[in-house]
Amino acid sequence: LGSHVIVLSQEDIRILRPAPSDPFDVPAVDFGLESSPSLVRGLGRRKVRGTVIAAWGGNRVILRTADGRRLRADLVDGTPLPACGSCVDVVGTPETDLFRINLTRSAVRPCADAADADDAPCTDLARVMLDDRGRPQIQPEYFGRLIRINGIVRTLPTPGNGHLIVEVGQFQVPVDVSACPSALDGIALGCRIAVTGAVFLESGSWIPGGPLPRIRGLTLIARTADDIRI
Repeated sequence: LGSHVIVLSQEDIRILRPAPSDPFDVPAVDFGLESSPSLVRGLGRRKVRGTVIAAWGGNRVILRTADGRRLRADLVDGTPLPACGSCVDVVGTPETDLFRINLTRSAVRPCADAADADDAPCTDLARVMLDDRGRPQIQPEYFGRLIRINGIVRTLPTPGNGHLIVEVGQFQVPVDVSACPSALDGIALGCRIAVTGAVFLESGSWIPGGPLPRIRGLTLIARTADDIRI
């Protein structure tokens, strides 16, 4: 359930080291050298520059770097989400799920670099959901990539579950519309919709001595209302 500390007076808190004048003046993530899980946990704050592929859920962002890498950044609560397609610098604490390096407790600011265009959306959902023998296995290389699906609405978002479930053949695909709730206008159970969005894969962080992280599921992130069409 977590824990907290009760501070009784102002004297109970003292500054040991002032905040840096420029919190973005930290080393960049070196994806080639910093691949060891143990090393990643001890890196300290690092910076990544990239294009915003998706921003949703109040504090989650998917970035694409100039060399095509995709990573997740969890922003500090209260940080305004950057616009999709913008180029930003993100500074945070690195962690790894053994598939990629991600950043937590992150800050974000716009940068002057031009954002690069994304690849064309994948239209073959089976390539994402199945291995080369046709067995169920979500392919991790599709994290952060755009896919386009066409299917039947089977469930609508509820207060406890903000996902739209779309049936595409044998697959049930959750679609997160938290970044664009107006995309639901006119959508009802049983209607057929086309959705274009960014692939987000749920996986835990690596913990020494714990079980290996695994991909628990896939969610398609709708970025704007134009990503969903009846």
